[in-house]
Amino acid sequence: IYSANYSRAESLLTSDQREDQFLTTGKICIKSTFTILKELKKRNSKQIVVCSPSHILVPILKTITGKSLVLDAGWPLSDANFTRARNGISLFQALKNFIVDFLAFQAADKVIVESKPQKERCKKVFRVPANKIRVVYTGVDEKRFQNKDEEMPLETPKLVEPVIFFRGKYNFESGLTNLLKAAFSLEGLAHIVIATDSSFEDKNIAGNVTLLNRKLLDAEIMYLYKQAYISIGQLSNHKRTKVTIPHKFFESAYFGIPYVTMEESAVSDLTGGSGIYNLNNSQIADLPNFLYNIIRNGTERNSKANEIKLFYRKKLAQEKLQSDFRSTLMK
Repeated sequence: IYSANYSRAESLLTSDQREDQFLTTGKICIKSTFTILKELKKRNSKQIVVCSPSHILVPILKTITGKSLVLDAGWPLSDANFTRARNGISLFQALKNFIVDFLAFQAADKVIVESKPQKERCKKVFRVPANKIRVVYTGVDEKRFQNKDEEMPLETPKLVEPVIFFRGKYNFESGLTNLLKAAFSLEGLAHIVIATDSSFEDKNIAGNVTLLNRKLLDAEIMYLYKQAYISIGQLSNHKRTKVTIPHKFFESAYFGIPYVTMEESAVSDLTGGSGIYNLNNSQIADLPNFLYNIIRNGTERNSKANEIKLFYRKKLAQEKLQSDFRSTLMK
């Protein structure tokens, strides 16, 4: 059971699974739950797999059907309790998220998460036995970028090399304000493209920053990655960076673009440093120089690009992760 157009499911489920073995669901409500139960009765499956973000279905389906149930959580819903702090989240919603996570993790026979640090966190926070949790990385749906021509976003002026690319949400976790501040010191030295969900109307933006605050086409995303010298990950010490692996990391690795992130992060834990540049606290304070040194050292940057591309092919290719996912379901 998965939500259509949800990045993790689109990456890990093969097209055959999505069409033949899995049910799609939109917003979970009483009507949709009854529809799912009716369809499950017709299929008479021995195992039910619920994909994120439909965690709330897990205790319901387990109680009613009693069948073996796998939750492909990826990450807890309650992560939103602190990643959305910039926009605010009600105490009721935060408590609801935590309760749904706890009940879902307890009811599932097996839980799949996005990283080894996330596994350790879920063991501790939700009291889940270690032998019940598996790790399968999220990856990227490679078909989105295959057999397509690159397309420059209309809002993007002619890009002047070198290009620094940031793609992702604007929240406390992103540390995006650190990049916005650094941009002023990089005027004339780098062109910074930021694809995010904020227009930053309350902030002064440097002249070398191109802001794209809309949903980009896949062809546009492909164009921007291929123009980039480096890809910017999370630039903060927010606690979630230690357990989660942003989707943009997988995109960067797929395109072979060196990735900048904090040294104490789940990305650093996964790669062991291959293809990435690690930042520490003191370097955040001197971010312009850190980024400029990367830009001007083409030999090291090209080496990092080759490292991250090779790491992706060996460890994170979609076909491999789909195989890992299928194997995890069968064990």
